[in-house]
Amino acid sequence: MSANYNLVANVTMYAIWSPSTSFTITYLGNSNTSGSVPAPTVGSGLVKLAENTGGLSRTSYTFGGWNTKANRSGTSYLVGSIYDLNSNVTLYAIFIGAPIVETPPDLIANGKIVVTAPQKKIALNQIVPVHQKFLTVLPSNAIGFELYENGKFIARGTTSSYDLQQIVGPKDLVKVQSVGKDGLKSPQTPVSLSKDPISLANINFNTDSYKFIGPATKILDQVAAVIIQHGYTVLEIWGYVDTQGSKASWITLSNNRAKAVKNYMTLKLKGTGVTIKNAGRAQTQAVGNNNTAAGRALNRRVEIRVS
Repeated sequence: MSANYNLVANVTMYAIWSPSTSFTITYLGNSNTSGSVPAPTVGSGLVKLAENTGGLSRTSYTFGGWNTKANRSGTSYLVGSIYDLNSNVTLYAIFIGAPIVETPPDLIANGKIVVTAPQKKIALNQIVPVHQKFLTVLPSNAIGFELYENGKFIARGTTSSYDLQQIVGPKDLVKVQSVGKDGLKSPQTPVSLSKDPISLANINFNTDSYKFIGPATKILDQVAAVIIQHGYTVLEIWGYVDTQGSKASWITLSNNRAKAVKNYMTLKLKGTGVTIKNAGRAQTQAVGNNNTAAGRALNRRVEIRVS
């Protein structure tokens, strides 16, 4: 190659020597299970090593660059690093072993939340008691389970049943995961919810009256809040009496007690679409002894259930 030079003073020129040949880097997949090797790199001197352009991969391993030996006993290079190419060379894909995590099996998918309220265990003016239990079957290699409601941890147990301390309704998404003996956890599995009505509360009345007393409105306000928060769609209101007074008045009084609660709850739940059922059931289903003042006080009530 020649060129014109403007010579205005003495100058020394040095010869430039370039390699007379080019060299090739060949890439091998080295037991890859998918993807393809990049095209060879051709040149001489300082060159840039190929990226993993073909998406080389190996099951349960991570791609980690190139090595001059298939068993990784040679020199390792990161993808895209600079390499002094002065002879033909073969580079092998590096695959780094990924840990294989053994996950305990899922809890049985039909893990269920059921209603467990005792039929005749009612206290005066009871505010939203929780009568629900979580039931499941733990796998043999699990030491317990964890429950989550709407993504938030709510409980941990070690047996096949657990008495809940919070209300779970149709609007709530409950999931469970088993905890293995080695501390590993299974994927979370959805839990089904029993459709049986749940007793939320009861309010009590004075003799021969259907006017609210004591904490009645406070209890009803809390019931309304629970219905809205947890997505219940049916509200059942049942009125009862003790055995004082005439039998002819029992059905009317129990109806009036149920209607009084219905009227209040209709206003509190306006626009929610909740179906409200109410009825008077007179002296039936007594929860207390009508021969005692304490028992009669328990029987003068309205029971509130939701589903």
